Amino acid sequence: MGRVATLNSGIQNLNVPTLTPHPLERGLVITLTLGVPLLIIALAGAAHILAHMQKGQGRYCVQLYSVLVIETPLLIMLFGSMLFLSLAPTLGGVARIPLAIVAILLFLYSVLLLVPSLMGVQQLSVKDAIICVFLILIVVLFIFMLSDNFDSNNAHGGGSSSSNYKRSKSRKARFCTQCGFSLEVYDRLHNALTQSCPRCGKPLI
Repeated sequence: MGRVATLNSGIQNLNVPTLTPHPLERGLVITLTLGVPLLIIALAGAAHILAHMQKGQGRYCVQLYSVLVIETPLLIMLFGSMLFLSLAPTLGGVARIPLAIVAILLFLYSVLLLVPSLMGVQQLSVKDAIICVFLILIVVLFIFMLSDNFDSNNAHGGGSSSSNYKRSKSRKARFCTQCGFSLEVYDRLHNALTQSCPRCGKPLI
């Protein structure tokens, strides 16, 4: 009981801006460094194939060069952020919001410029170029959702169906209606829904 109360008090007094993030792992840096050029090549290839499905006339090498020029600001921001977080991980908590805003703006910038890129390189109309970009975004979103579901299944794989059901129920944030005690951490520690509030003893189920 004492450990749970202390843990709950520590969570309530937790100040997110004062958290110190860990430095980026070497494997993650290597993966991003090698994976980003492959993503650029894949993006240019997808744009080229979709454009030719819309009767595009451009060459792949020209489309690749155009995509690389468009994505250069985003790549610079990505590698600059990796270097920044590697050298100064303590500043990651303070700079996380500005970095996220800049990344979103650069992503929108690259998506919007991809339309005139397809129009110029592939000689497509505005409508056909927008369709190509829209299809690319759908494919990227589908791959992202598929990888996220795969990771979540691996993280929570194994065990019986009843234990998985208990885990899914224990993830829901619960509070005691009498004293307001947070039961989420307590449920996770015991991998089950607690029957009574550990603070005031009120029956919960």
